[in-house]
Amino acid sequence: MTADFLLALRSDDPEEVQRVCEFAFREERESFSRLIPRALAGNRSAAFAYVTVWRQAKDSVLRSLQEVEPDLVLSIGDHLYIADVKMWPSLASSVLLDAEALEAPFSNWITKTNDAGLGACAALIQKVREITPGLHPLMLAVNALPHWDQSDAQIRAFRRHVNSALNESDPPLERIRQVFDLSLTQLGELFGVSRQAVTQWLESGVPEDRLEKIATVASIADLLEHRLRTDRIPGVIRREAVAYDGLTGLEMIKQDRHHELLASARSSFEWAQPA
Repeated sequence: MTADFLLALRSDDPEEVQRVCEFAFREERESFSRLIPRALAGNRSAAFAYVTVWRQAKDSVLRSLQEVEPDLVLSIGDHLYIADVKMWPSLASSVLLDAEALEAPFSNWITKTNDAGLGACAALIQKVREITPGLHPLMLAVNALPHWDQSDAQIRAFRRHVNSALNESDPPLERIRQVFDLSLTQLGELFGVSRQAVTQWLESGVPEDRLEKIATVASIADLLEHRLRTDRIPGVIRREAVAYDGLTGLEMIKQDRHHELLASARSSFEWAQPA
């Protein structure tokens, strides 16, 4: 991995970058392939999950770069930053790499590879090469936008949703816990895992197969927070409702009926005034 990644950083051959994405970042690439088309179609949950995977991929790339070039990636606490011109950690580097999540689905790399996951991963490495001292971006023979069969409104929704995800100050899981006023045990029960497992998610990241549910539940929390007073939300989400077959909102989420709950909440607030 170390030698291959170093070659991908310094080689002028695009195939070396693709090879690293195919094998070293296989899980991230597969997640991108699944999430990007749905996010581009305007699916908010997929967009939020995409941003989570993008940030995980960013951290993986930076950790790999730090292994082969320890002077180029510097740590502040648990966070990694690319060195600036004075070889100090650049806080801007993290922002720039996050912002690339907006551009990656339209990268020439996707045109070249004809693969959303492979192209997005390569676009991330390209951005790292662009802003890291001593490295340089690759020039591609292909200079054309990839084809996406989405409307202007869908593309604009994608950018709006990704921007929202990037601007969230708290991780979605922590925001759910706070808005619904849940203990760690209750938070774990919401997603069918133990207190220990959900604590690990908060500390080290959420498994990829749980990201979309968490993003949808976070959307429910956001909607309620926008339409209700904060102190009312824990009671509302615990209240039984005829529309939910006598279940509470939390029980709906536990039974994996979160999409149904989100749609119902949106419908009920459509013409209502904030409470």
